Amino acid sequence: MKFIYSDPKEIFEEYAKKNWDDPIWQNLRLEVCQLQLEEQDDYLLAIDQIKDRIQLFPHQIKTALKVKNNMNCRAILADEVGLGKTIEAGIIIKEYLCRNLVKKILVLTPASLTFQWKEELIHKFSEEFVVANSLDPKYKTLDFHDKLIVSLDLAKRGLNSERLKDIKWDLLVIDEAHRLKSRSSLAHKFVRDIDTKYFLMLTATPIQNDLLELYNLINLLKPTLLGTLKEFKNNFVSDKNARNVKDRKVLQQILAQAIIRTNKNEVKAYLKFTDRFVNSIRIKSSKIEKELYRDLTQYVRKKYFEALKEGEGGQTTIFSLMTLQRQLTSSSAAVIKALQNKIKSSATSSDILELSYILNKTLEIQLDSKISALLDIIRDFKSKILIFTTFIETQKMIARKLDEHGFSVSMFHGQMSYQEKEAAINSFREDRQVLICTEAGSEGRNLQFCNIVMNYDMPWNPMRVEQRIGRIHRIGQEKDVFIYNFVTKDTIEDYILKILYEKIRMFQMTIGDLELILGDDLINYEQRIFENYMNSANLKDLKNRLGILGDDFFKKRSIAEDIIEFDHRVFKNFDLSPLSKV
Repeated sequence: MKFIYSDPKEIFEEYAKKNWDDPIWQNLRLEVCQLQLEEQDDYLLAIDQIKDRIQLFPHQIKTALKVKNNMNCRAILADEVGLGKTIEAGIIIKEYLCRNLVKKILVLTPASLTFQWKEELIHKFSEEFVVANSLDPKYKTLDFHDKLIVSLDLAKRGLNSERLKDIKWDLLVIDEAHRLKSRSSLAHKFVRDIDTKYFLMLTATPIQNDLLELYNLINLLKPTLLGTLKEFKNNFVSDKNARNVKDRKVLQQILAQAIIRTNKNEVKAYLKFTDRFVNSIRIKSSKIEKELYRDLTQYVRKKYFEALKEGEGGQTTIFSLMTLQRQLTSSSAAVIKALQNKIKSSATSSDILELSYILNKTLEIQLDSKISALLDIIRDFKSKILIFTTFIETQKMIARKLDEHGFSVSMFHGQMSYQEKEAAINSFREDRQVLICTEAGSEGRNLQFCNIVMNYDMPWNPMRVEQRIGRIHRIGQEKDVFIYNFVTKDTIEDYILKILYEKIRMFQMTIGDLELILGDDLINYEQRIFENYMNSANLKDLKNRLGILGDDFFKKRSIAEDIIEFDHRVFKNFDLSPLSKV
């Protein structure tokens, strides 16, 4: 059944009247979708729905238009770090949902970014996605949710892979797509077999070690674009290591059909990139705090070696011990709560006796030295302040003390409902001076109206530190950003800050930099630090161990810089920006 109208508006009007469960109208629906794509080339339906929730920039809108108009929604979004590739993908997702062109959407990301994607999509685009922590059939995740976020590592394995490949997806989105650079990898083979009509890949470095990796990425997206591997090598590779390109301009003209790449020079007319200034606050602990740190660390170390003897069965215990060690450098309030819980669940009387002794010592602390230092520093601040802590008990304590000293405070944590989180952010924006967040506040929230962030306790994973800072130091921030790191002298936090983070200039890096440098090592970073701390014989040994971690980071940083240089060399002097063909 074919519908012919003289005016496209008549089709839209007829389209709006009908119940699309009736199969007879499906052809009209397809005509409408086609007209929307053809007649509104310079317009995005999504903009009206998201413009009040998010600040959009010209290059992001141009990217979405080019993907829709010129690339049939099969593209690599390869903007330089910090220009908002996730926002561009979100606009495109929203646009195709608005046009009823997609229903089933799969987003594959590194495990560390799954919940950040979820928060970004709901907060900025009003699209509710489900994060699948397990794809085991008993959860039936795939049976009930059309919009799914899964870590690539989880998705590519065994039954998970088969279940995802059995589904016909309308749109597949892959973040950090350079992880698919090797066609022999399990991840590459898995993605190659996914059935999807539309396909977006996001990466700031579409080329890393050699030109063949670029071929492998493009071949996933548009298999015939670069020809066979042999043809690609003959046409564009000039050396056996595939590090030098021949006929660069010809290659770039072909790549322009698959890659959109915006660099910072192109957007400097309307985007300001502000500086970061870091202040490390090292606090001298009281006598009782030093004794507590010594005694509880000795307890953690003893239990750690007992757990090691249990093999895999002791891994849960080791994780809880690592958490207890981190609580020790956070606040006495966090330690009290943790020790009370451990005493309740302890199986032996000797353990209860030892924990009770440490608990009583903790209860003697009237006021943490760290909270005293915080109050001294912010006493005369008039600006808005974002404070991060890992633990809710610490968050409550900070809020209580700040309230006692006349500060207006909001709190944000993962146990709050969506509505409560929105209210907390709005009150901070409008009339509260301080927002105290747990790690939940480091995911998906943009708080550029604030330019001061304080790490009350230091995460052991550099990605988490950058996620915190990234809430305020991102596109749209118009002021320089000031970062305050609070650590107690001669604790594991102090050594991490001094030997690792400051030495490697971590605070001058972005999330994209860290992903490129450390890759999958980021997942195990906390575990490695804890193991080194537990196994160190003395302070000198600990510093040596952490120094080795820092040296390893430096080596990987040098490799990452080579990757960026190679990437820029391949794309040099050619406009792959969204402005070129829209």
